[in-house]
Amino acid sequence: MICDILPAMMEKDFEEERYMRRKRLLKQRQTGTIFGLLVLGVFVMGMFSWGGRVQSGEGGSVLSGNDPGERLYNQFCFGCHGVNGDGNEAANIPALNQNGIAWTKTRVELENHILDGGETMPELSGLVSPSDATLLIDYVKKWWTPEQIEAFNSNIPDTE
Repeated sequence: MICDILPAMMEKDFEEERYMRRKRLLKQRQTGTIFGLLVLGVFVMGMFSWGGRVQSGEGGSVLSGNDPGERLYNQFCFGCHGVNGDGNEAANIPALNQNGIAWTKTRVELENHILDGGETMPELSGLVSPSDATLLIDYVKKWWTPEQIEAFNSNIPDTE
């Protein structure tokens, strides 16, 4: 009698294990598919939003790509300095907008910093030209107050 029950119990355990394995596999496939679709969606949204229009508060439209300096900013600076040039204090990335100190530098200092890099700033000389650096500076100036722009324009480079 036990000999008859044991194979039936083993068969039931085997079927239950197969069912659970299939269920786990299906769940893993669903999770992988959902994750893949999510990654694909983020990628596609990123591709469309790069050329699209995202409104920032002050300073107008960001990521619209109409201004050559804006396009350069979006390509090389946006990732670290943010949409409105707010920077990231925790990562030691300075603000470029009116809250930062970029406006206290001379144009030459900023151009050199863009091209040669700095403490947390990567060197961009192989990626952007000096004229591109000028376009970037002119774009960032849009976030500064009129007083800051006037002070920046009157900054005289050190001759030492």
